[in-house]
Amino acid sequence: MVLIHGLDEPGGIWDQLAQALADRGHTVIRFEYPNDQRISPSAKAFADSLNDLHTLGVARIDIVAHSMGGLVAREALTNPNMHDDPFPITDRLITLGTPHLGSPWSRMRPVAEIREQVQRWAKSSDHNPKRLLGFARDGIGEAGTDLLPGSVFLNTLNDRLMPQHLVVTCVVGRAVPYRQSDALVLTASGLLEELVGKRDAAGIEQGLETMKTELGDGVVPVSSAVMPGATDIVIIEANHRSMIRSVELDQTLRLIRGVPQGPEPLAIAIVLDRLGDPDDRDHSNTGHNPSKDE
Repeated sequence: MVLIHGLDEPGGIWDQLAQALADRGHTVIRFEYPNDQRISPSAKAFADSLNDLHTLGVARIDIVAHSMGGLVAREALTNPNMHDDPFPITDRLITLGTPHLGSPWSRMRPVAEIREQVQRWAKSSDHNPKRLLGFARDGIGEAGTDLLPGSVFLNTLNDRLMPQHLVVTCVVGRAVPYRQSDALVLTASGLLEELVGKRDAAGIEQGLETMKTELGDGVVPVSSAVMPGATDIVIIEANHRSMIRSVELDQTLRLIRGVPQGPEPLAIAIVLDRLGDPDDRDHSNTGHNPSKDE
């Protein structure tokens, strides 16, 4: 199992899932990279790491990727220029809140950068303030350009086909519980129609439904979190990080108060279900890796 984090993420996003996978008997590897640079160099570093795994004798892998990590994985698996050296066969890719079609929130990445460096500093052993300047090694935010809807990178990536043997699952977060009847409350009250008129009220109601459906996990819209061509799609009520990692502040407060930890993030059960137990896996699928001629 290879885990790939996303933009402005120090790697702690995997703390709970990695333990759950290990408890199930999976061998877990975390891939970490300078996550603010353009996505292609990050994907090349991932491709090199996959080649290292192949050299070490790893024959098959599964990939779970959060946020931008899903794009890093897709770029490495589909870009023929990254396949000079052999990879292990990738049987399954699970993306969690990956912006396959981009995210308008990528313009807000400086805020996420600050959060990342503070997290790294808080987890350090010496709490050296210089660690807060870690952004200098991460890149200067070029990844944000790649993540904008309609970017050249995303258009090129989405024009490529995934390997035929690869099974893809997209886990989509929706931060606001969606109920079809919510907009009907305004309609039934008659207040909205009285304020703006019947025709405009109908348009507003439709807009509210669309907004709630597309709000997504607070960072990635629902439609963007679905990879073009994917058929295994799971929608859960969770935000971008809490789908796979309990909120750290909530965990700390519960620990201080001596109360039980909150429920397990919803995406963990989905990942475990899709992967199954290592001893029960069917590896009869030979698969293939794309060559530069494909």
